[in-house]
Amino acid sequence: MESPGVKLIGFLLMTVALVLGTIATTTAYVPKLDPALAGLTLNLSAGKSAEGTPILQPDTVLTTENIAELQAANVKRVRVKEFSFPRWTHWPHFVIGVALMIVGALLVKMATKRQIAEGAASTEENVKLSPSRLVEQIEQDLASLRSELENLLDTNARVVTIVDRVSDILGDRVLPFYDTRPTLIGKFGLAGFAGIMDRVSALERSLNRAWSAAADEHEPEAMASLEQAASIMVDVKARLGMTA
Repeated sequence: MESPGVKLIGFLLMTVALVLGTIATTTAYVPKLDPALAGLTLNLSAGKSAEGTPILQPDTVLTTENIAELQAANVKRVRVKEFSFPRWTHWPHFVIGVALMIVGALLVKMATKRQIAEGAASTEENVKLSPSRLVEQIEQDLASLRSELENLLDTNARVVTIVDRVSDILGDRVLPFYDTRPTLIGKFGLAGFAGIMDRVSALERSLNRAWSAAADEHEPEAMASLEQAASIMVDVKARLGMTA
C-alpha cells in the first residue's frame, strides 16, 4: 500500500481511538449503582425527590440505606470521587482505544519515514533539485548580478536589471528549494530543517525587498537588500554543512 494510504489509515485509527477513549472516560468515575458502592463519596448530587430536589447532596458518603433510596428512585449511576478499575464499565473501550492509537501512530510514523526516504531519493537523483546545488546556484547568481551592476552606470538600467534577475533567482532557485523538504528532513531532521528554512526564509525576504525597492526605483535600498541577501547565504551554507 502506498504511503499516503497507510498514513490515512493511521490517522483514521487514531481518530477512532480518541472517540473510544472519550466514551470510556464517561464512566470512569460514574459506576453503576450497587450496594457495593457503600462507603464511597458522591462527587455530584444524585437522584431527585418528588419535589424535584436532589435526594443526596455532593460529598455524601454512600450507605446501603441511601443506595436503596436511589435505586427506588430509578437512579442507574452515580458520580463518585474514588476510582476503581473493576467498577469502570467501559474499560475495554479504553484498552482498545490505546491499542488503536499505538497502531495508528506506528503506521503514520512508518509512512512518513517512507515518504521522506522516497522524496530524498527522488530529489538526490536530480542534481538540479538538490539543496546544496540550488544554494550554489543562488550564490553564483547573486555574485553575477552584483558584478553586472558594477558595470552599469545608468540608474534606470541598474534597477531594471535587479528586478529581472531577482525575479529569476526567486522563481528558479528559491522556490524550488522548498521542494527539497523531504531531502532536508531526511538528512538533518525536523530541528535541522527548521533552522535551514529559517535562514532561507530570511534570504527570500531580503530578495523580495530588493525587488520591491528596485521596482520603486529606490536603488540604495535595493542594493542594501542584495548585500544582506549575500550575507545570509553564509548562514544558509553553514547550516547545510557546505564549505565556505
